[in-house]
Amino acid sequence: MRYWLFYIMDWVIRSGGWKKQADLGIAAQDYPTPDYPGADQNIPLLMEIKRGDWLVAGRACRFAGYGKATSDFYQGGRSLAICHPDWPDEPAEFYERVNVKWHLVPGYGDQKDWLDLHDLKDELLERSARTGRSSRWSEIYFIPGRCVKEISAQLFRKIRRRLDEKGAAPVGARPIVRRAKRRNIVPTYWDELLEEQPKRPSRRSFLVTRPVRDPRNRLAAKERADWKCEVPRCSVRTFLQRDTRHPYVEAHHLEPIGKKGIEHLSNIAVVCAWHHALLTHGPEEEAQKLAGQLKAVRRAEKARG
Repeated sequence: MRYWLFYIMDWVIRSGGWKKQADLGIAAQDYPTPDYPGADQNIPLLMEIKRGDWLVAGRACRFAGYGKATSDFYQGGRSLAICHPDWPDEPAEFYERVNVKWHLVPGYGDQKDWLDLHDLKDELLERSARTGRSSRWSEIYFIPGRCVKEISAQLFRKIRRRLDEKGAAPVGARPIVRRAKRRNIVPTYWDELLEEQPKRPSRRSFLVTRPVRDPRNRLAAKERADWKCEVPRCSVRTFLQRDTRHPYVEAHHLEPIGKKGIEHLSNIAVVCAWHHALLTHGPEEEAQKLAGQLKAVRRAEKARG
C-alpha cells in the first residue's frame, strides 16, 4: 500500500473538470504536450498507482479530499472532454486515470471550502527545529509540471485527520470502468469454435439422510439412571445444574448413530462429563473397555426385566 498526492491543475478546477471527474469516481490527467521539465515523469509515476493505494487530491497546500484506489492506473475509457477556459474549442481528453472512492469536503468543486495546510507547515517546521530532524513538509510541494507524487504514511494520516475534521464524506459515484478492446475472431471451422467454448458441468441430485436424535430419550435415560454416572464405581464429582438442580450428567450412545446405532433407550448410557470425554476422545483401548462395561450394565438391566 502506497500513498500519493494528486495535483489538480488550476484551469481544471476553474472549468469544472475536477468536479466532473470526482463525481465519476476517478482521478484523471491529460498530457498531450509536456511543457514543463517534470511532466515527462507523470505517466511513469501514475503507472505505479495500484489498487488499494490512497490518494490525496488538491493543489498549492489546499486539499479537497482523499480516496482509495479501486483499480490500477490505466489509459482509456470515455473522454471527459474538459475545455481550458482560454481555449474552449480544444477540449482535453483526460484518458490517463485511476478509479478512486473519494472522501471529499463540502464544496469540492472549487477551492473556497478546501483544507488549507499552511498551519500544518508551521507545526512540522516547529517540530523539526525542536527535535533536530528534517521536516517532511517538502513532501507536499511539487516539481513544476509534476501532477503526482508519493508521500509517507505519516503525512497521509495527518492530512486525512484534518480532512475528516473538515467534514470529508464519501461521494456516491459510479466509476468509469475500463473496457477491453473488441477483437474479431474468425475461426477456420465452426467445430473449432465450439471446442473452445467452456462446457457447463452437468447437475446431479443427491439424497442426504441424517439420523434424528430425540431429546426425550436422553431425559428418560437420565431419569432411569437416577441422574448418576452408570460407569461402575465412578467417583468423579459433579455439580448441580442451575435450572433443574439435578447432578450434571450426559447421555452417550453406545453404538454411534452414524455407525448403524439406533436412537433408543437400550443404546443410551448416562455418564459423567469426564467419562463421556474418555469414551469420545480417549485412547481406543480404554474407550472400548469402558464401553464394554456400560453394555454389560444394559444387558444386566434387560435380564432383570
